[in-house]
Amino acid sequence: MTLLRYVRADGRRVPAEYETVEVDPDGRLAGWRSVAVGAVGSFEGAIADDEVDDLRALVERAQAAPAPGAIRRPGAASETLELGDGSAVEVAGLDPADDPAWSELVARGRDLLERQGAFPVAAIGLDAERGRLELLGTHRLELDLSDAVVTRYGWMPDGALAGEASAPLDAGGRVRAEPGWSLELPPAGEGLPSDAAVQTVVRFAIVAAGTSVAVEVATEPPD
Repeated sequence: MTLLRYVRADGRRVPAEYETVEVDPDGRLAGWRSVAVGAVGSFEGAIADDEVDDLRALVERAQAAPAPGAIRRPGAASETLELGDGSAVEVAGLDPADDPAWSELVARGRDLLERQGAFPVAAIGLDAERGRLELLGTHRLELDLSDAVVTRYGWMPDGALAGEASAPLDAGGRVRAEPGWSLELPPAGEGLPSDAAVQTVVRFAIVAAGTSVAVEVATEPPD
């Protein structure tokens, strides 16, 4: 049984965003990230007992309240919550009249989604300083690098995009990434202003159950 499951999905972007995190009653945390800063893939860890107790109380409040009347804005990603063994409830675009427990749970879900990045079990991380992709965690992954691309965006201090440069990640087709695996990225191309802050984005695929799932890992965008 799951205490809380949060899902954020957006099939309109490329690659599609599909982010999940769930917490069991004993505090076990597990999830998946397909579009993220730092790392993408599978994650598994645990949260403290007092946080589990707080989350359980919040879930019970929401279960006792009316279902939210969320109306998702056009173009917005879908966000759903599953409480216990209940069905998925859309929570993107909550109404101010909805019980505050729902908005608190959405905030918790988003926070847990980000925090699970500290618990990679089979994930690919982006080390921008070393210019490498690397396997994070103890489980191997099969990668499809056939159409992998590295894009670097140059951002000016005023937030304007000054340019971008892309290059293929020439690493063959499917690769089995074992613990300790890493792959050097091609050097930054010319065409970006010397005073621009550079953001690196790598798009490739993780093979899951024989199917290539497109993913995107990036560095933090400049402030």
